[in-house]
Amino acid sequence: MRRILRHRPSPALVVACLALTIALGGTSYAAVTLPRNSVGTVQLKRNAVTSVKVKNNALTGADILESRLGRVPSARNAINATSAASATNATNATNATNATNATNATNATNATNATNATNATNATTATNANALGGIDAAQYVRRYFAKVSYPDATPSIIAASPGITASGEGALGFPRLTFPINLDNCAIIATTSSVAGNQIVRHSTGTSGTLLQLAIHDDAGAAVRSNFSVAAVC
Repeated sequence: MRRILRHRPSPALVVACLALTIALGGTSYAAVTLPRNSVGTVQLKRNAVTSVKVKNNALTGADILESRLGRVPSARNAINATSAASATNATNATNATNATNATNATNATNATNATNATNATNATTATNANALGGIDAAQYVRRYFAKVSYPDATPSIIAASPGITASGEGALGFPRLTFPINLDNCAIIATTSSVAGNQIVRHSTGTSGTLLQLAIHDDAGAAVRSNFSVAAVC
């Protein structure tokens, strides 16, 4: 058999291969790195440049087709929108002014009414004062009356001034009434309405203040029950 010989590469061959590799690498690098301003529209593929690769604010209105932007409001619409907003603001301002004016008018009317009411009250008071001769109302005489049924121990009011109530009796012939005022400085007048004999009625001193007690007796001086009427002048 023929012996197969294996040859090792010589040093010169190794150096030559390295030189060839470096030369090819340099050529490849030179093919990727391009000189400035050497790429034009011909070299660019369709859709090669995207928005990510465009510098912000680098494009102007001349670089953009309006049809690509969709619906954009025109300057006239923008002006109209501004005018509408201004008109709305003006309307709101007018409404606010009108509301304020209405409130002020209402307040003014209320103030006028209050003043008129006060003046009317003052005028009425003055008229009343003139009618009363200028004398304070508290200085005028007050009169109270009561007509009382008194057949038993429980007298009852037949008719009376407001605030007068029957308050039972202290004893036989001593009916009691309660008045709405203090009677200590009042004149008390009372009479009976019985047809049998003559009864004597007097103001009993057994009570005072708002409580009035009468004493009713017959001709013989015996205490009796009888309907009566009473008037208090204070």
